[in-house]
Amino acid sequence: MNESPLVQVLLPVFNSEDYIEACLDSLLKQTYVKFSVLILDDCSTDSTVKKILPYLNDGRFRLLRNERNIGIIPSRNVLLKEATADFVAFMDADDICMPDRFAEQVNYMLRHPHISVVGCWYKRFGAVDGEVRPPVEPLKIKAALRLDNVICNPSVLIRREIIVEGGFFFDIAYQGAADYKFFYDIAQHHMIANIPKFLLAYRTHAQQESSLNNDRQKKAHARVVENAWADMGVEVKFSVLQPLVWPHQASSASLLSAGRCVANLFKKTLITDRALEGEIKAFIELRLKSFCRQHGIKGLIAYLRTLGFRQLVKGRNIGLSFTCDCIKKQFLH
Repeated sequence: MNESPLVQVLLPVFNSEDYIEACLDSLLKQTYVKFSVLILDDCSTDSTVKKILPYLNDGRFRLLRNERNIGIIPSRNVLLKEATADFVAFMDADDICMPDRFAEQVNYMLRHPHISVVGCWYKRFGAVDGEVRPPVEPLKIKAALRLDNVICNPSVLIRREIIVEGGFFFDIAYQGAADYKFFYDIAQHHMIANIPKFLLAYRTHAQQESSLNNDRQKKAHARVVENAWADMGVEVKFSVLQPLVWPHQASSASLLSAGRCVANLFKKTLITDRALEGEIKAFIELRLKSFCRQHGIKGLIAYLRTLGFRQLVKGRNIGLSFTCDCIKKQFLH
C-alpha cells in the first residue's frame, strides 16, 4: 500500500440544505489532503444540490444523482460499488469531521494492518448533547455487538478490499439498523477498532431515522440481536433480551427471565474462541448486573436465583460492590 493512500468519502444526501455546507466545510479543513468525496444526491427537492455545486470547483469533489429516490440504504450501497480507493470513509450530510479525523484514522490503519475498520469516539450535538465513548479494542467491540451497535456509521474508515472480497453491503431488510447488521457481519470475519479520540461531531435532530422511525429501528435492532445470540447457540426472543439492551426501559417482571437467559448462555455456547467467549460473558453479565441494580434487593435475589452465589463471588471484590449497590438502591428508592 502507498505511504499516503487515497481516502474516498462516501456521502449520501437528501434534503440536507440546513446542514450540508457545514459537513463539506469540515472535509475541506482536513489536515490529510489525499482524499476525494463521492456525493450521491437521492433526488433532493430543496436547495441541497445548489449548495453542493460550488464545492465541485475542488476537483476532489464529485456529485452523482439517483434517477429516482431510493432511500439511504440503497444509496450507501451505490456509493460502495462506485468506490475505487484504498480506504472508504463513511459520512452523513448532517455531521461534522474534526480536522484531524482522516489523518488519525489513516495513520492508525497503516500502523495496524490487521484492523479492517476503524471508528472513533464522538460528540453528540443538537437535540441531544453528550460524549460517546464506545469500546476501543477489537475483542471488546466484537463482544458488545451481541447486544449493541458500538460503531458510529459516519465515523468509520474501511479497507475497501474487504468490501470487494467479502461482498459486505447494507441490507434493506434491516432498515433502521442496517448499519448495525453491516458491522456485526464484518466483525465475524475482520477486526474492528475505535480510536479513543473525539474525531466526529454527530448531529441529533428530529429528521433522523432514530427519531422518525423509532419503532422500526427497534424491531430491526431486535432481529440483529436475536441472530447474534442464535450464532452463539442460544435461540431466544428479543423480549427476553430487551432488558439487557435497554435496561432502563424494562420492569422488574423481566428480572428472572433475563437472568435465566444469561445463565443458559453461560452453560451453552458455540463460541470456540475462549478469549472472545470470556469477553462476551463479561459484557453480558455486566448488562445483567446493571439491570438488577435498578431494582435493588429484588434484582440481587434474581441474580442469585439464576446465576448463583458462585458466579456472584467471581465479580469485583467477590461480589461485594454489586451487592452493596443493590442494597443502597433499595433504601435510596
